[in-house]
Parts: sequence; C-alpha cells; structure tokens
Amino acid sequence: MWVWAALGATLAAFMLLRELWVFVVLPSMAQAARSRGNLRAAIRILERVLRSPSLFGDRLRTDPRFRLAWFYLENQQPEQAIEMCRMCLTRRLRPAQESSVRRRHADCLEAAGRSEEAERERQIAAKRLQESPRDIGFYVSLGQSLVAERRYSEAVEAYEQALTHLNAERRSPAKRPVAALERGPLLLRLALALWESGHPEAALERAKETLEHADDLPTGMVAHSVAALACSDRGDLEEAEHHYEQSIALALRLRNVERAATYLATLGGIQRRRGMLVKAVQTCQRAAEMSLQARRAARLAEFECMLYWGKFEDARRMLDQAARAHPLPTPSDERRSQAVIQLGRAWLEAEAGYPERALERLREAEKTLGKEEKLGLACLSTEAWILACLGRREEARQRLEEAQEQAERFADSRATQAGCCSMLGRATWELGEDALCLQLWERFLQLPPDPADLPRAHYYIGLCRARRGENEAARAAFQAAIDTGLQTYHTQKAEERLAVLSEKT
Repeated sequence: MWVWAALGATLAAFMLLRELWVFVVLPSMAQAARSRGNLRAAIRILERVLRSPSLFGDRLRTDPRFRLAWFYLENQQPEQAIEMCRMCLTRRLRPAQESSVRRRHADCLEAAGRSEEAERERQIAAKRLQESPRDIGFYVSLGQSLVAERRYSEAVEAYEQALTHLNAERRSPAKRPVAALERGPLLLRLALALWESGHPEAALERAKETLEHADDLPTGMVAHSVAALACSDRGDLEEAEHHYEQSIALALRLRNVERAATYLATLGGIQRRRGMLVKAVQTCQRAAEMSLQARRAARLAEFECMLYWGKFEDARRMLDQAARAHPLPTPSDERRSQAVIQLGRAWLEAEAGYPERALERLREAEKTLGKEEKLGLACLSTEAWILACLGRREEARQRLEEAQEQAERFADSRATQAGCCSMLGRATWELGEDALCLQLWERFLQLPPDPADLPRAHYYIGLCRARRGENEAARAAFQAAIDTGLQTYHTQKAEERLAVLSEKT
C-alpha cells in the first residue's frame, strides 16, 4: 500500500513541478527574452505556455495572455493581441485588473483601426477602476491610466499612494517577497511621472533608490536611463552621459541591441547639448545603423544638430526620416511622437524665416500636445514667438503672459524654464520689447543653460543692446557668442553683426 502512496505522492509532486515550470518559469524566461530584445522568442515561449494543459484549468493563463497581448502589439499583430485580451476578459477578474486588461484591449483595437470600439472599452475600463477597492492594484492601475492621458502630476499622486501601500506590505513576512519584486518597477513608474511633471530632483532620488536595490540587469538598465533624464533636466550633463553609458553597457550585456541603440541616440542628444555637435552626429549615425527602431530618436537628435548649425534643408530631411521611422506599438504613443516631430518642424520653419508654415505645423502639434504639462508649455511659448514673427502683436503678448504664468509651475525644472525663456526671449525681440527681452535672456544665462545654447543667448542680448544704441555692450555680447568656440548658426550671425558694428565705428 505504501508503494502506491509513494507513487501517488511522486506523481503529484511531478505535476506541481510541471505547473511551476510552465506558468512561473517559462513566463519569466519570456520576459527575459524580451529584455534581451528577442521579441519573437518571447512570443514563442508564451504561446507554448498557452498550449500546455494545466491542473487548474484556465485560471493560470490570464497573466501570460496579458503579456502576450503586449508582445503581439509590439510585433505589429493587433488582431492576435485583441484575441488575447478578449480571452482574458472571459474570466472573472478583480476590478483593477480588468481595467488594465480593457485599456490594453482598447490600444489593440485602436491599432487595428477600430477606434469606436476602443473608446467604449476605455469608458468601461474607467468605470471598473472606480469600482475597485483602494489597494495597490487600484493605485498602480490608476497611475497607468493617468500616464496614458498625459496627466503626470496626478499620476505621481497615484503612484505615491501605491508605494505607501507597498511599504506597509513589506512589513508583513508573508507578503515581503512579492512586495520586494513589485517595488523596483513601481519606483521607476513614479520616477518617470515625476520627471514628466517637472520634478527632476525627486525623479533622480527615486531612480537612485531603485539602483541601490536593483539586482537584475533590465531594472538597472531602465533606472540608469531615468536617472539620466533627471540629470539632464537639472543641467548635470556629464552625469547624464555617465548614466546613459551605464544603460548602454547593461543593454549590451543583455544582448538587447535595440535598447542599446536607443540609449546611444539619446546619448547623442546629450553630447549635442554639451556643444559637441560633430561627435553627437557621429553617435546618432552609429545608433541608426545599429537598429531601425532607434532611428527615430537618432534622426531627431541629428535634426537638432542641423538646426543649431543653420543647415535647414538637412534638418528637414532628418525630420522626414524620423516621421517615417518604425512606428511605436500603441497608436497614442505614435501620435504623440509624430506631434513632437511637428513641433520640431514649427521651430525649424520659424528659425528659417517661414512663420506661416511654422504656425501650420504648430497647430498640428497642439492637437496632441496642447493639453500636456511640459510639452503644452513648449507649444504655448513657441506660439508666442511665431505670432510675434507674424506681427500679430496682441495675440503674441497674450500667449507670452500665459506662458510666463504656466512656467511658474515648473520652478524645479531647469530645462523647462530654459526652453520657455528661450522662446519668449525670441518673441519679445520680435515685439520690440527690449527691456523684457534682456530680462528673459539674462535669466536664461543664470539658470545656467546648456553650453550649446550660449551663442543664441549672447546673440539676442547683442541684438537688444544694439537696438538700444548700447554699441559697446552689443559688441561684448556678440564677442561672448563667438568666444564660446562653438560653430553654430547664431555664432555666425554674431560674427556678421559684430562686423557691421565695427564698420560703423
């Protein structure tokens, strides 16, 4: 009898081990494959999981289906992704979990061109979320939905509530292991929301907290990239470059060439801001050669280099290539990315002397970016500049005042403040308001700005001084632009203006 009992126990243990392998180990392997950039392998592993029979029926397949839906969407397979979400929704889910599934389902439906169905699904998702108990799942799901709507300040509050609940769970021995696994991803979500809402110091603190406790390469890779964003916002460009280098190194250790190339492109952007324009272009070209998916980020960084050089046709070509690059998985993210490209086109056309075209491009960008926090302010300050160029003085002044008021909310974000001062400084120059123009550019210099932006600031200060008849001060400003040693469009313009002043004397 004991032989049969032993055989039964052995068989039961074997079956449980098999369940553990199929529904715990294999999904982890799929996630690891995706972290290495091997999307197709990740899909194959999860498809194998879903084909495997289970002692517990269908209940263990919800999470693999939810992950697979995202992988299908990344792989441009929206119909298969829709089917995975639909199968998830056939089971009874917690309200917050159902809300997350329905939001993903909506993204998949929209990617398949079924926009009306997607909107209905989002409405149901919002309703189900409000029916959820106020636990960690609720606050994480709420934060994700707010981020999707670009309401970053509110998302920060939601993620902080989730973190409070998670810290309470860490005090429970039974829940401590799971809480430890959830903490890193939650801190990174919070850090990104903090950065988007204009709080780089807090974002850096959360990113560094993640790095202190991260013991896996993917989490460390993302944490370094978030830390780099925060450092660049603060103006610590060397530290930002160091963090991006760490992200690239970790991505290469994971053999994730796509991620490494994307981080390399963003590193090129940091090099551009430091004034190393030639090196930045070389870095971006390397990134574009490494991965098609990194090409958009690379071309956008190259566009800014061309704009700084005043090579407007090359800048247009870079934006055209960025617009045609590999699309992002979700339609909302792709729309936002295309809107950022349109904002870049507005800057380009205004700088090149075509304000009518610039305003058309800006109106396209505003449709998506207008209600965002930081990018909405960028649109508003850009509009003030373009309207001033068009001679629409009253409208320009109104936008200028609105931008100054909104900028007060971003006192902690040096990059946002600098961008706003730069746009409004150009607007006030076109409006002939020299005193305010000088005030804005002097404030810009006190932030301090990125090294690459110094020639522009000194050039506009020189223009104001010259128009006020302060020729010696104008010469000093134009000379300061030249003395930066950077070969930019505004350095060249400063040389021309200095030559004119010299001829007059």
